[in-house]
Amino acid sequence: MVGALWGAGIVLFFGALGYFLVSEQRPREEGMEASGRVPPNGAVPGQQQMPLQEDAQLAEAKERLRNDPGDLEAAGFVGHELIRSRQLEEAEKVTHRALAIDPFHIESRVHLGVLKAIRGDVTAAEKDLQELADTWPGAQEALLFLGFIHLQTGDRGKALGYFERFSVEVPAEAQPPGLDAAIAQLRAQVRQGGGQ
Repeated sequence: MVGALWGAGIVLFFGALGYFLVSEQRPREEGMEASGRVPPNGAVPGQQQMPLQEDAQLAEAKERLRNDPGDLEAAGFVGHELIRSRQLEEAEKVTHRALAIDPFHIESRVHLGVLKAIRGDVTAAEKDLQELADTWPGAQEALLFLGFIHLQTGDRGKALGYFERFSVEVPAEAQPPGLDAAIAQLRAQVRQGGGQ
C-alpha cells in the first residue's frame, strides 16, 4: 500500500510539480469548490493541457529509437515520457536498454532511481539519487526528485534544500518556469511551520 502511494506520488511529480511551479495561489471563488471530482473531459480548471507538439516530439523520439537503439538522447526523452504517462514496464525496458549501451548515461540512471521509488523502494531510490546528484555532473534532475520525496514525507526543510541547490547548480534558462516563486513559497511555509 505504501509503495503504491509513493508510486502515484512520484509519477504525478512530472505533471504536478510543473503545475505547482507555474500556478498562482489565489483564493477560491464562486464555482471553485474542492469537490474532488474531475470534470467530464478530464481537464482541471486553470491547468494547461499537454500540447500536441509534445506528442509529435514523442512519436519522433520513438521513431529515432526504433531506427537507432543506441540513440541515448531519444531513449532519455522516451523514458521520461513513459514514466510521466505511467507506462512503467515500457519505461523500465527503455531505461535498461539505454543503460546496457552506456551504464553511465545520467538521465537513464536518474530514471532508474525514479522507477525504484515508484516500485516502493524509496530508501534505495533516495540513496541512488543522492549519489548521482553529489558525484555526477549533469545529474541535477535528481535533486528535484529528492526534493519531491522529502515533500511527500513532510520534511519541507530538506525539500527546500534540494530545490535551492537545484536552482544554484542549474543555469536559469534550464530551470522550470516559476521555480524561484515556488522556492519562495516553500521558504515561507518552512518559516511558519519550522520545516515540517
